[in-house]
Amino acid sequence: MDLLPEAEVDPLDRGARRLERLVLSLRTAEGVALDLLPAGALDLDRGVAEGLWRLEAGRLALTPAGFLRIDSIEEALARR
Repeated sequence: MDLLPEAEVDPLDRGARRLERLVLSLRTAEGVALDLLPAGALDLDRGVAEGLWRLEAGRLALTPAGFLRIDSIEEALARR
């Protein structure tokens, strides 16, 4: 019986784990709590005006247009 090689694990540092949690939350219908976003990482009013996300009950949830731009949103979050 041939055994498959063990998968490698890339340990993430604290900042990378935080970013992963944010991006995974953004990919859900509920979105992410605003207090978890890095201060100043996103121009919240501009994103609403551009139709990228909606703000409801203290959360930011992506719109369909926002999902198409998730890579650039992730980049903005990573810079903070």
